[in-house]
Amino acid sequence: MNRPPKICKNPECQKEYTDYKSAKSEFCCPTCTQRAGYLRRKKQNKYFHDRNLELKEQYEIVKFISQHVKKPIPSEILDLFELKFDLFDQIKDENGRPTYIIKNKKIMRDLNDPNYINIKTIIRVPKK
Repeated sequence: MNRPPKICKNPECQKEYTDYKSAKSEFCCPTCTQRAGYLRRKKQNKYFHDRNLELKEQYEIVKFISQHVKKPIPSEILDLFELKFDLFDQIKDENGRPTYIIKNKKIMRDLNDPNYINIKTIIRVPKK
């Protein structure tokens, strides 16, 4: 009994195959099944991947500023590097000032002069 040829649903393969076990088969081999699933998930999670890349870039900029810019850090430096504060977590510190957190860095205005900022490293103590 001859089976009608099917076309693999993997967008990278799309070859004809006739050696399938079930009429419900959509892919020519397990590799194509896995690859098609990977491509589908990659497309679904594109937003999260792009956001994570953007957060990583912003963190590297903050890290660079904290290591290489002379203290106290002028507020204009943040404008030069075009930091996107909407990506950072925002909290209010004990004085009511807005504080931005990205990974282990905390960015806040200086108490004495609002034209300067402080970037501090948050040290997390592991729980016992």
